[in-house]
Amino acid sequence: MRFYFLVIIFLSTTARAELLLDTKYIYYSVSSSSKHGLLDKLNTATPIKQGGDNFHGRTDSKISWYFWWKSTSNKCQINKVKVNLEIIFTMPELENSTNEVREVWKRWYPKLLQHEKGHERNALNIAKKIEKGISQLPVYYNCKMLENAANKLGDDLLDKLHQMDKDYDSLTNHGETEGACLSSHL
Repeated sequence: MRFYFLVIIFLSTTARAELLLDTKYIYYSVSSSSKHGLLDKLNTATPIKQGGDNFHGRTDSKISWYFWWKSTSNKCQINKVKVNLEIIFTMPELENSTNEVREVWKRWYPKLLQHEKGHERNALNIAKKIEKGISQLPVYYNCKMLENAANKLGDDLLDKLHQMDKDYDSLTNHGETEGACLSSHL
């Protein structure tokens, strides 16, 4: 009988968790009549400019979390977690081009998208860790302390995501080692 009692307690203290993913694409137009002019056209068209550099693709992520707790006799415990992950890809879209340009694009664009999907994977991994981490927080004797612990966990993991993305771009030289650099396809 004792074994069943412990199982019921364990199951009743497990928080429900939910992760929602919303993915959007924003495209900017690029046209070129020759493969040799394509890089200049991309650099002119891209809205992604940082520190004097032009980038042809970008992945932005926004992670938000919500949680609910139950409070009974000086104990407070998470019983539901909801994490929203919004991914926005900003990518070029080829218009009005020649066969020569389309051939270069077919080799290059999937590599650029693959690199950006690496940033998406980082964000998804962190969103899952936030969901799991908050849902597994222990019982607190003060609900404000529980709230602070949950938000600190999420904020710390967001900091980790920013560092992961910086490290990923440094390791791949912003996708160059993955073939996402257009000049290597011209």
